[in-house]
Amino acid sequence: MKPSFDFEAHRPPVLTEAGLRAEADRRRVRRQTLILTLAALALQVILVALGVLLAPTQPLLALVCLAYVCLSAVGGGLAALLCQKERRFAP
Repeated sequence: MKPSFDFEAHRPPVLTEAGLRAEADRRRVRRQTLILTLAALALQVILVALGVLLAPTQPLLALVCLAYVCLSAVGGGLAALLCQKERRFAP
């Protein structure tokens, strides 16, 4: 019976300490970025809720809260687009 996989056909990639450290740093940065993104999202949700709750009594303050959320979301979207564009053109 012929085996399905030939494990001797290819050599595995060489692992170095520098490569493993770089991968660990990349994962750490991704984890920190995820935590920061979730915190910013939570802040946006809280500000929207505050704006909705303040609307009947303090309409100007509610407008300020909602305007900040809109401007912050637009700025974050533009920053994400610029980051993606830079990453796409990087070698």
